[in-house]
Amino acid sequence: MKNLAHAFKRACMTMLVFGLAACGGGGGGGDTTAAPTGTGLIPPAPSLGETIHADAAVLRPLRAGATWVYRGQDRPYPNAAVQTYIDTVTHAATADGVKESGSNPFNNGEDATTLSAGTGTILSLTADLGIGATPTPLSIVELRSPVRVNDQYTVLDKHFDDAGSDVDGDKKNDSVDIGIYRRVVGTEDIQPENLPLLRTVRVDMVVLARFKYSSNGQTSPVLQLGLQSAWYAPGVGVVRQRLQLPSTTSGDRIAEETLISWDGVSEGLGYTTPHRATVPADAGEFAGQWLPSPRAAIAFDQHAVLMTGHFNVNRCCYAVLSTMDLRGKLTGIQVHEKPANFMPTDFLFRNGNELAWIHASQLNGFLFSVVRFDASGKLLGPAQGAPLELRSSGEPAESVTSVTFASDATGIWAVWVRRHVVVNGNSVTMSEQLVAQKFDFSGKAITQEVQIKDWGRMIASNVRVTAVVNAHQLAVSWRGGPDVGAQAISYAVLAAPFSQPVLKLLTPELLANELLVDLGSSVGFLWSAPYQWTGSIDPNRTTLAYGARLDTAANPVLTTGNLLSNEALSRSWGGPLLATAGAAVSENGASLLVFAPVYDKFWADEGYSGGVNVLAELSLAGTQPLSLASAKITRLPGSTSSGPWDKDLQYVRRILVFPGRVLVFGGYESALVTSVVWRR
Repeated sequence: MKNLAHAFKRACMTMLVFGLAACGGGGGGGDTTAAPTGTGLIPPAPSLGETIHADAAVLRPLRAGATWVYRGQDRPYPNAAVQTYIDTVTHAATADGVKESGSNPFNNGEDATTLSAGTGTILSLTADLGIGATPTPLSIVELRSPVRVNDQYTVLDKHFDDAGSDVDGDKKNDSVDIGIYRRVVGTEDIQPENLPLLRTVRVDMVVLARFKYSSNGQTSPVLQLGLQSAWYAPGVGVVRQRLQLPSTTSGDRIAEETLISWDGVSEGLGYTTPHRATVPADAGEFAGQWLPSPRAAIAFDQHAVLMTGHFNVNRCCYAVLSTMDLRGKLTGIQVHEKPANFMPTDFLFRNGNELAWIHASQLNGFLFSVVRFDASGKLLGPAQGAPLELRSSGEPAESVTSVTFASDATGIWAVWVRRHVVVNGNSVTMSEQLVAQKFDFSGKAITQEVQIKDWGRMIASNVRVTAVVNAHQLAVSWRGGPDVGAQAISYAVLAAPFSQPVLKLLTPELLANELLVDLGSSVGFLWSAPYQWTGSIDPNRTTLAYGARLDTAANPVLTTGNLLSNEALSRSWGGPLLATAGAAVSENGASLLVFAPVYDKFWADEGYSGGVNVLAELSLAGTQPLSLASAKITRLPGSTSSGPWDKDLQYVRRILVFPGRVLVFGGYESALVTSVVWRR
């Protein structure tokens, strides 16, 4: 248990205020001496119960670099206002074990102790009771193996000739007997807010005292100076801690803190503190600069590759490919200048251990190229890449608009609006079609064009086209068009072998931020109701997240009433005010992870705030409606109005999913901010 002695000293100081006892500082001199026998304060140990853990060390991991963040609530006395505080605990390596530092344990300010793992025990090596004129260092056994119910062990059982204070008022310091013992209470399930349910082991520490008055030789009743309880989770450590002390008024002071997040370096719970991505010191001229926000992000097995603009925002003709480890730390950068007359796009795809990047011609809207890079962002082949041509006929009257790309492991699908404009004297003939075609990663066409939609002689080039593909389906959606109106959402699904599109129109309900998402064996939509600010905060508004998978006939799988408005994903989630394709990622068809800012409470006892983000993990098991899918929700800090900007997760545009964790990329145009969210 962290900071045992610190808590005890606080108890002693409280007793001094009572005028019953004192610990540490002042009065009387004289060294402490131990009574030849025990004080008799510690009660007999109860009968031992079942073995919970053979090795106590699993309950108290000592790990250099690890961080535990607790949210505490301190009530000075019954009916007093509760003070909320944060206690951040860190471990650093020492010759004796680890130094455990707390920023504000039990709301008492900074404190530190040294912990080590002995044979079957966890020891606190630097505890100091501070009784009398001479310090009393202790090597406290915090846990011992095996961990058994009702196991009781003595921390201290000692007589002190000098208690450090005059209790009976005769101007002489009195003596005191101190008894401290620990007892394993048993197992309890703890549900920290925003974290998974944890099976824990509760251990209580009791501090008892009995004073002998110098004025008459009589003794005081046995006093309980403090009760400290800790709940340990295997592999994590202390997840909850409670301190109960006599108060200076009626009743007891109770301070309790519960785990918010745990960063165990290679594993954890909750999330890591967002931080700004800074270029490594050995990266030449760009060392120490902030990485701009990403335009694309790709996950490899043990690292990520980000594509951003140049550090100098005015140098638009460059792009930067950066590598990042699984903790969000930049490990290298590659700066690339675009080929002449080409503009880089946001389309970056993984091809095994390579990357394929799409460039677009500034001079000709249907000329593209595929540029290859290795897994570290180094260029493979020529800088201009290999051509990827979207014009099959070669007619001068043909042009390309509204282009998007989607990729799976087998190639790249291009989806675009093809326009023909033929001028014959005073006659102008126009036609537009929505078409798709698959290319390999070298830019060669591997299928024929597939016409998805023919708008005839009308102009539809202002439509917004999105696409997603998996091994089973290619899905394309577009908002607007001359035949349905600007706000209608149309979509088409091409089942393998991707030759016959099925066209559909979403029911005319109010939708916003709609996303096509890959669901592994199928595809689906996410959306939210349009957000309308009414001029005041309304905590009861119902701007929620919605979603629906598509069945084999490309129809939404709905619950009841065939209304999209019934498909709210989770009312405990809240409503996304913004969603982007890069912030919704499926994981092998088993789950769908969606990151979105919401308007909600961060903590149940606080008011509503706009600065909340959520990562929702939806189970994709079965073929049931998405609205019935179980969801695991993790809340993170959101945007702030006053900074610090290097820890602000505003404008999240990309997430990458790895085993056990999700990397989140947010921040501002000129500064990328990252965080690790540990999978639930």
